[in-house]
Amino acid sequence: MTTIEILDPAGQVQKVTALQCNPAEPLEGRRLAVLDNAKPNARLIASLVGEKLLEEFSLDGIRYFRKENPTVGASPELLDEIAESADLVLTGSAD
Repeated sequence: MTTIEILDPAGQVQKVTALQCNPAEPLEGRRLAVLDNAKPNARLIASLVGEKLLEEFSLDGIRYFRKENPTVGASPELLDEIAESADLVLTGSAD
């Protein structure tokens, strides 16, 4: 008899605490983090947007971070590092 292995494509689900959005405030002097979600061209697109924000709104600087791959969420350690180093985060890229 042949055994068939069935795989669940949903991957792992991470439970996180609810997020709160900060009220809109001036961007001048803020630190921006760019989280590359590892999808094709994500860093290029986010970098272009980040550089435009830096130029137009006098940001204090930009730090770049990258997830390991697009199918897994960022690790709690990476999220903590981003939270400690930035006032704003730019992330996400759709196919």
